[in-house]
Amino acid sequence: MASLVSVTSAHADLNFTFDGDAQEFTGGSWAAGRQAFQATNSVGGWNLGSSVFHEFAWPEQVDMQTLANSGNARISFTLSVDGGSWTPGVAQWFQLHYSGNSDGAAGWTQDGGGGDPVNSWHNADDNALYSWTFDHSFTQMGWQAGDSWFQFYVGANSDGAAPVRFYIDDVHVYAVPEPTLSALLAIAGMSAWFKRRRC
Repeated sequence: MASLVSVTSAHADLNFTFDGDAQEFTGGSWAAGRQAFQATNSVGGWNLGSSVFHEFAWPEQVDMQTLANSGNARISFTLSVDGGSWTPGVAQWFQLHYSGNSDGAAGWTQDGGGGDPVNSWHNADDNALYSWTFDHSFTQMGWQAGDSWFQFYVGANSDGAAPVRFYIDDVHVYAVPEPTLSALLAIAGMSAWFKRRRC
């Protein structure tokens, strides 16, 4: 039996898959072998602003405005760390951070509402690739209704001068679909029908 609930979205989703190029992200380079965007915090320590950066271009800014005004928009993305980027034989602590920025009152909102999204330890000679996926509301990223431009940053922190090579991939900006008016009316009608049947 087909579902009576259908969904619609009047908002344009934005997708950055990095399958063929850097898709206007800056602060690093397109990693063709991984089909992701790669950045390296080569000096170690805290580094956000000079790492991965994306200012949504026109007409993406219009799409972002529409999404922000919808009140139900989200952003999801995957961050990965390349264990092979560290000095052989050295174990170290590292973090990954991300931040949303806009011209609104929330402005710089780091780490999707607070905390350290990736706070981990790299064992010596561990060359594995580790990945984390995040999904946050616009509010958590500091993007609000009425904002007119939007930026997205990703950076790394580590012990001393230890470099951190990391990747960002599968950035998806989308609105959570809402039921159509006709679907809501159909549900209301079915509810009334069931009530009559029970009486």
